[in-house]
Amino acid sequence: MRFSVNSDELMARLTATSRVMASKTALPILDNFLFNLTDSTLELTASDGETSMATRMDVENVEGSGMIALPAKLLLDTFKVLHGRTVDFDIDMNTYAVKLSSGSWKAEYNGVDGDAYPKLTSLDASNTNTVRMQAQTLSLGISHTIFAVSTDTLRPTMMGIFLDIDAADNKITFVATDMFHLSQVKSSIVEASGNCSVIIPANAAKLLKTILGKEGEDVVVSWDAKNILFELNDFTLVCRQIEGNFPNYKNAISIQWNKELVIDRNSLISAVRHIEPFAEQSNKGVKFDVRENQITVSAQSLDYGTAATEDVVCAYSGEPFEMTFKTESITNFCSYMETSDVVMKIESPYRGVVVEPLFNTSDEGEDHQNYEMLCLVMPMTTL
Repeated sequence: MRFSVNSDELMARLTATSRVMASKTALPILDNFLFNLTDSTLELTASDGETSMATRMDVENVEGSGMIALPAKLLLDTFKVLHGRTVDFDIDMNTYAVKLSSGSWKAEYNGVDGDAYPKLTSLDASNTNTVRMQAQTLSLGISHTIFAVSTDTLRPTMMGIFLDIDAADNKITFVATDMFHLSQVKSSIVEASGNCSVIIPANAAKLLKTILGKEGEDVVVSWDAKNILFELNDFTLVCRQIEGNFPNYKNAISIQWNKELVIDRNSLISAVRHIEPFAEQSNKGVKFDVRENQITVSAQSLDYGTAATEDVVCAYSGEPFEMTFKTESITNFCSYMETSDVVMKIESPYRGVVVEPLFNTSDEGEDHQNYEMLCLVMPMTTL
């Protein structure tokens, strides 16, 4: 089996798929990439046993076809220093000996039989849901919710991003929560097979972010009772879905708020970051003392005898009140709200606070008409 490939393109695809691979694996075959040559198309696959990523690329000077598993580390180390070259592969499919050459450079590898490599999981066609959306929609939905995903293994259904599809309105809702924070993004889809939902594992979502990006491209997401398949141009990602019932996020965000304040997003982030070093290290809590048109952000550490305050202008008229939040709760959510101002909606200082971006004509950047974002932040009971 022979073929020629551009070294830079191969390296880019090896790098992308290698992110799936585990640093340690009980199956030695998973320390390899699977090369599958058919006609003039080379498919590269990497897997950790549960999640697999494949990518396809065109190659030249093809002779023969077949599958072989090649050592991942050696390939990555080789091609990261071979820039702008055409590299010829000459593979003996009987012994799995591999010869590489480019000009005066030559190298030899030993591969293994590709039949031993785990194949991409196929979905149950009789029980499959499908949704098509722009790649940019999926990318934004992941990036604006992933920070709220739980890491608590006792709550596995919250260790991923929930996709809730409304086929009638061609809408998708991305939700993530750890019961202390919640982030929700609504956007449009191209089409869906029906109303359906699925939970994407956080690790798979992070992998998707590395291959999503080009505006105008579509991604197709399909799933059956166990697995999820993502298809985007030359890439395919297959993973196990998280089984179980996601928390009722609609009830969580249905608060009867009676207080509303508007504040400059960057001023709020800056104030919290200025105060954070003076907070108790055990909880990183900062207090919001809200008065008419002003928030005083403060923190103190009894252990070190330190304290700090900073005033921030806001738009608020009503009774004074106080709330305490973890610093990361405020900075994480506000960092992903790409508007000048944010609005905080409050029912009680002891219940969750809804935070939303406040769009106006002066805001630039992402087309906010294509998505809606809402965050729920639970206050701390004590400082």
